[in-house]
Amino acid sequence: MKYFIANILSTIIFFAGCSNTHHTSNTIKHKVTACQSYAIGTEGTTKNDDRIVRDDTIPRYLLVGNFTGKMVDTLVCTPTGEMEEDGHYYSWYIKSMNNTVPPFKIQHTVMGQLYHEGDLNGDGTDEFGILHSTGTSAINSYRVYTYTDSKWCYLYDTQYGCSWLGHWGWSEGEPLDNMASPIKGKNSVHVRYSDFRNDEWTVVDSIVETQFIAINTD
Repeated sequence: MKYFIANILSTIIFFAGCSNTHHTSNTIKHKVTACQSYAIGTEGTTKNDDRIVRDDTIPRYLLVGNFTGKMVDTLVCTPTGEMEEDGHYYSWYIKSMNNTVPPFKIQHTVMGQLYHEGDLNGDGTDEFGILHSTGTSAINSYRVYTYTDSKWCYLYDTQYGCSWLGHWGWSEGEPLDNMASPIKGKNSVHVRYSDFRNDEWTVVDSIVETQFIAINTD
């Protein structure tokens, strides 16, 4: 048993330090899609599968960034509560390993990935995105989170984060971190999102103002 625990801890430490880079025309963004760890159990397995051993304290996702503008920290994301009958968790707890930012809970979503967006609005802090999905719809919501004035906020209105799987999500689609990119200045962000227009889904390019909409961190 002690060797099993040691192996699990080694896996977490390894994933916490890894990173990947993705190039766009506007910036270089660092996303940590490689840092997904299903060290015990996997999403999509059935709730009554006795062959799967689960421990909800094991981080499923880790993300490294400078969220306060003062020091680099690692966010860890773990599922909370019971796994639903469809084999998914819908409640998640996000906290920092060095307590530089307060923890918060995300509910009513099948967690996808945490995307490191970098400093989108030029204020010296890193933003990150999360794909919110019900697991049963082709239309999801990509939300960008930022930490400002001692609280977690959406960087801009979430209506500009609509993600249709035909554009983002399939292997031939675009990466989700192309949905937001910086522009010159601190008050606006370049966004690309899905919208249904003229009887079809289309990708919309737009410039939106940063709004810092406070989220519920309970």
